[in-house]
Amino acid sequence: MCALYWQLNDVWAAPTWSSIDVDLNWKMVHYEARRFFAPVIVAVYSVGFNDIGVTVVNDSPTKITGAKVVLDMLAWTNRFDPVYSEEQVINIDPLSAKQLKLSRQKMWGTSDADFLIRARLFSGSGDPIAPETVLLPEKMYEVDFNTFGDVSISEFKKIDPFTYTLTINATAISPFTWISVNKPFLGWFTDNAFAMTKPSYSVSLKLKEPLELQRSDFYVCNLKNCGAL
Repeated sequence: MCALYWQLNDVWAAPTWSSIDVDLNWKMVHYEARRFFAPVIVAVYSVGFNDIGVTVVNDSPTKITGAKVVLDMLAWTNRFDPVYSEEQVINIDPLSAKQLKLSRQKMWGTSDADFLIRARLFSGSGDPIAPETVLLPEKMYEVDFNTFGDVSISEFKKIDPFTYTLTINATAISPFTWISVNKPFLGWFTDNAFAMTKPSYSVSLKLKEPLELQRSDFYVCNLKNCGAL
């Protein structure tokens, strides 16, 4: 995977699979790579018809004790309220992985396009210790895009010439939420290209060079309307 990602990360002055463009802008895949290369992750994957597997990976040198895995199934038509949830408390040795045994064998009784799966991992004190994992349907084209939430910027704040914070609101589940800036900049967001599975989410823009930005310089979209703005 490292060799493959090196190629994806290679910067060419042309349309390529590179995850950073020639102007050093991060593409969607670069934000996703930061999530799946995190030292601790919850991997969620299909293992058969209407069934999934969940494996927690601890690539850190520290044992994780008393961590809580929260697995939710959300329906596109049910906004942010899970239609099924399951929790497990686990211990994970350093540099190891643990596959979970789920109490529910079949995660959905209809098409998998009707649902998505969200997995989160929390420490014993309730702090998140892994990026949120979202398993989207394999056939996204079968999902009614009209069920996706509308996204907007509700709060904007300049921390200093190198840092801006934004709060994004969504009216329902919003896959591939993307934040853009209409001015050239050198930097990155603390998160982007994410699935919003809750009504509000805060991110920051970290700049390598100072830049004066206003709220009107930012816009946000998702799979429903990106490219139409």
